[in-house]
Amino acid sequence: MRNGNFLDPKRQDQEPPRSVDVSGWYLPKRRSLLALDWVNFFLADVETGVGPFMATYFVSARHWNPAQVGLVLAAQKIASVLAQIPAGSAIDRTKLKTWLMAGAALVIGVGALLIAVLKTVSLQIANQIVVGISTAVATPLIAAISLGIVGRQTLGRRIGRNESFNHAGNLVTASLAGYLGYAAGSNGSSTFAARWVLHVPAQRY
Repeated sequence: MRNGNFLDPKRQDQEPPRSVDVSGWYLPKRRSLLALDWVNFFLADVETGVGPFMATYFVSARHWNPAQVGLVLAAQKIASVLAQIPAGSAIDRTKLKTWLMAGAALVIGVGALLIAVLKTVSLQIANQIVVGISTAVATPLIAAISLGIVGRQTLGRRIGRNESFNHAGNLVTASLAGYLGYAAGSNGSSTFAARWVLHVPAQRY
């Protein structure tokens, strides 16, 4: 069964939606591979999130105490861990992986903006719970889409390329966020606006 440009990994008798190399390895569509590269680049901070910037912002701009900051940071991590199993099950079942990826990127981007908007600890905890669930969806989704595009034989090579773009994205986003935070001084809300801007292209791809 086809799923757009993707293959159902549970079926072995399907025809790949791409040309086949004489060696038997599939040659994925270039556009799909480039899109996957940029998704990995722009969603590079999914696993690490904006935790270091968020903690500094809450202490310097909101003057929250360490306990309050710790609760907000922990909310995302706990939600992400608890959501991993149901998220993986949903990803295996869905045929709309690309739409789910776009939705997760949108939620994570909006969540970054809301860090600077929401004023209370309870609202920030709720925001981070939603973001944590979205990160639990986005990370395995990238792996599932990679498998669907390149197949099992070249998945290891593809994962390596994913990580290369992921680290490059981390370098760029961390540098940009750090510079904007420094330029804005104690009002570091521009850092989270930059995170939103960097997540917009991921929704398109």
